[in-house]
Amino acid sequence: MEMKLHLLALAVPACIFFVLLERYFSQKKECAFYSAAEAVANLNVGIAERLCALLTTGIFTFAFTWVHDHYALFSIPSTPVN
Repeated sequence: MEMKLHLLALAVPACIFFVLLERYFSQKKECAFYSAAEAVANLNVGIAERLCALLTTGIFTFAFTWVHDHYALFSIPSTPVN
């Protein structure tokens, strides 16, 4: 099985890293540009977006498979070449 790098899998760790980096610089510079509430809200929005995308992909995959199974005029068989 071929392993592929999924960049979206790196999004959450990268986001957490940058939130912590922002917090560090905010404390170091004694600025008030870091907000924990905003950081949590942004993570929640990102997670909700991924869940919606997963749900939408699942619904379309099911719908297209059902339409193909019931109404396809022809089917191209899968071969080792393709």
